[in-house]
Amino acid sequence: MLEDIGRSLAAQGFQNVMVSNFHGSPRHFLAIETACDRVSRERGIRMLSVFSLMLSRLNGGGSELGDVLGHLPGVNKADFEGDTHGGLVETSQLLALHRDLVDPDYKQLPRRTVELWLAEKGRARPKTARGKLASIPEMFAGFKAGIAYFCEETYSGAPGGASAEIGENILDLLAEKTAGAIAEVLDGTLPHERWHSPLWKLRHIFVNPVAVKIADALLNVPKTVS
Repeated sequence: MLEDIGRSLAAQGFQNVMVSNFHGSPRHFLAIETACDRVSRERGIRMLSVFSLMLSRLNGGGSELGDVLGHLPGVNKADFEGDTHGGLVETSQLLALHRDLVDPDYKQLPRRTVELWLAEKGRARPKTARGKLASIPEMFAGFKAGIAYFCEETYSGAPGGASAEIGENILDLLAEKTAGAIAEVLDGTLPHERWHSPLWKLRHIFVNPVAVKIADALLNVPKTVS
């Protein structure tokens, strides 16, 4: 779909196409990134997966934003440990954008993370450096733990500490950093080979249909999750 849209826009004379999303699954953003790269090379335009670029720019590919957001008012770096889904970051942003869609009971939710869940079950957590890109075996172990966790839990992080004010600050900071990166793309100072996410070289593992089926089988992914 994205390739068709990109080719259509290129045929109409568009030279710059920015594709944005905010979902951290490698299968998701690498599929977008692959489509953008194909159209860019095929049609000679700049079609960019903004999320993929910012993964590299913000923290080198890790899933946590403590190093980026930990200095904002009302939070500290430790608040973002394990905050990867429906936690402090995403709840705060939604409160800033659409408070009416957030159940007021969010403030009663305790901190829940994959690491805490594994500890409660007496299982060792995957040996990965917090906030950094892991090796393939480490990623595999982390995915497997995450899948097991989200079969029982619905969020990871500390949504109880969220607020609209924190959300506004997060949105402002991320928008500022993203605008700076896009400006470098548009003025030509950021070359095409540096637009990619840290997982770009492993894209075939995440977007190839056969590789995906094999990985799902090895990870015991429930069909409702995959």
